Amino acid sequence: MKKTARLKLAVEIIARVKKGMQEPRLTESVLKGTLIDTEIATLKHARALIAGAGKRSHRLPGRPKSAVAPQKQKRKMSPEGRARIVAAVKARWAAKRKAEK
Repeated sequence: MKKTARLKLAVEIIARVKKGMQEPRLTESVLKGTLIDTEIATLKHARALIAGAGKRSHRLPGRPKSAVAPQKQKRKMSPEGRARIVAAVKARWAAKRKAEK
């Protein structure tokens, strides 16, 4: 519900409550019963609408704060592949040492 619609609804509810207060007094049994409870609920609803009028009711675009980027699976290297890399590095360092002599 937009801010203006909330305020209009709250004003309408308050006007209805004021109108109900201006009507002639009702019997004691009715006042003790549900009429007062409904008026109280109506006023609480109006207060909640007015209090929430400044808040945003729609979601903002983009990723929600609670969303976490999915973890990429860790790449695993086979022991044979690791051995080939070790052999290549050793050969490279041996060639460098040989070139320096």
